[in-house]
Amino acid sequence: MRCSTQAVGWLRRNRVLLPGVSVLARQVSEVRTIAEKRLHATIAQAAARADRELPGQLVATLVRPDGTRFSELERLRRPPTRTTGTAFARALERVEEIVAFGLGRVRLNKIPPNRLAVLARYGLGSKAAGLERASEPKRTAMLTAVMRHLEAKAIDEALDLFQVLMATRLISAAKHEVDDKLMPPAWRKAVFANPELPTGAVDRRESRWPSAWRRPGRTRRSPSRSSRTGGQS
Repeated sequence: MRCSTQAVGWLRRNRVLLPGVSVLARQVSEVRTIAEKRLHATIAQAAARADRELPGQLVATLVRPDGTRFSELERLRRPPTRTTGTAFARALERVEEIVAFGLGRVRLNKIPPNRLAVLARYGLGSKAAGLERASEPKRTAMLTAVMRHLEAKAIDEALDLFQVLMATRLISAAKHEVDDKLMPPAWRKAVFANPELPTGAVDRRESRWPSAWRRPGRTRRSPSRSSRTGGQS
């Protein structure tokens, strides 16, 4: 619609005989279709120049292996959903599988990034069966854009998961372990008795750090009555 409005404005400014709205809309649609076909052909040709087998390898990801519910493409575009070591290992395997296609070899520097992003978004929003029914070179172009997008996304998701694991499972647990071992009992007692600490910073009744700050699975015995009263009867 915007293209039609701009075209009408140009024709009026240059005193050109205006065609009907339906004729102009049809012409704009035809030009857009030609541009899309040229885009698909350019991307597909770039993929074939990088590796003759690459288009066939991309199309093969649309096939659902025997005994599975999803195609390879649907499996690769599913992000990790758990913050565990096993999930991180699988995230790295996912990155390795996507990088193995070698999409970095495909030279698409002449393609506007926003056009590639739109093509990748359309492909990610389509089911494998719909992509499989698409004609060539549109199918290869969409799969190339999708895999390039998934490559960057999979790396980012693996790094994010690694950061979360480091913060919650390794650094945090090690820090609290060191704090528990290095703080002398007298200092600990003074800290727990400090009235200026924010509410919830320590568990004053149990004389320990909040459970959220301690390493999962570790428990601490509550101090005896004599230790709380300083040994006085």
